[in-house]
Amino acid sequence: MTETGYWQQKYAKGQTVFIIQSKLYLRQAKVLHYRDGFYVIRFADSNGGVCLRQSRLYGSKDAAETVIEKAKE
Repeated sequence: MTETGYWQQKYAKGQTVFIIQSKLYLRQAKVLHYRDGFYVIRFADSNGGVCLRQSRLYGSKDAAETVIEKAKE
């Protein structure tokens, strides 16, 4: 982990991460860029990408699935 300004980078460039869409679906992505708490990611299942806050990313599929299960309760 490296530190950039106020924010601390949690995921490295090229690392695989997961996001939750609509509180139901998992999507796998790769980190392309990081700056001040935001990551630019590219989805594994398409050429699309998005810029998201660090709090929306999960480092493992298990961590993301745990959040989905808690939301269903």
